[in-house]
Amino acid sequence: MEKNRNTSFEVSVEDKKNSKEKDVLAKSVILISYSHWEGFVKSISMYYLSYIAFLALPKDKMSTNLIASCLIRIGENQNMATKIKELHKALTDNTYKLAFNIDKLVDAESNLNSVVLDKILVNIGASTSTFETKSIFIDSILLKNRNDFAHGDRGRADFDTAIDIADTVLTLMELYKTEIENMIALKSYRI
Repeated sequence: MEKNRNTSFEVSVEDKKNSKEKDVLAKSVILISYSHWEGFVKSISMYYLSYIAFLALPKDKMSTNLIASCLIRIGENQNMATKIKELHKALTDNTYKLAFNIDKLVDAESNLNSVVLDKILVNIGASTSTFETKSIFIDSILLKNRNDFAHGDRGRADFDTAIDIADTVLTLMELYKTEIENMIALKSYRI
């Protein structure tokens, strides 16, 4: 991704003489960047799981990680004996249809920090290694700024920092998209 792009948005900010207006715009860039990051991860993960569900793979062709993700939802609101019977049936009956609880598997918990991202990646069967080195940015820069500004922190926001955050978020989104595309191309959802 090209850094320091001179967008029309940046030009309009450069024209602002009032530092308060620049501060509001910088905070908005950070808040919108986080919002797009969380929405993108949730949406693309949901589309991926919907695609796998559409394929209707038999259990013996599905990756063990995806089988585990399906089994988690079995008997969620039932007593232990009923849950165990249902799990036994799911594991032994070849005609048993597994299903994803997509909303639960990609729940960003209204705070897509690195731990929640890791959980979503594991739930969909993706590698977590690509994002391990990004955890400091996600938690200490993106999420901290988003939380501070969204919850009323009256601190100032530097516009150059906001643009750097937006650029890094775009890079993260591209990495996430590539991870999902590779999983589909390599059919990593299959054994």
